[in-house]
Amino acid sequence: MRKSTVRQNEFNRLCEQAGLTHQEAAALVLKSDRMIARYANGTNTPTPLVMRVLKDAARIVTAGQHQRSFRFIDLFAGIGGLRIGFQGIGGHCRAY
Repeated sequence: MRKSTVRQNEFNRLCEQAGLTHQEAAALVLKSDRMIARYANGTNTPTPLVMRVLKDAARIVTAGQHQRSFRFIDLFAGIGGLRIGFQGIGGHCRAY
């Protein structure tokens, strides 16, 4: 069996604690999937803002305050304001 190629760095640890896939993290911090892959494998260093957003997401989950109680789709995907608001109150975006 081959070991996973994703290194356990702080970015990956925070994504795991927050319960986010890399694709979900990309949507949350408004970065491309390619940039998130670079953060995950350690090629690039995440910006302080990206790390703060992930730390906040992980803190909410670990504090037990965040339960995804409903799912929604963002039909008006643009700058992401509606999606971010719904996620903030416990929603999980299924498509954007």
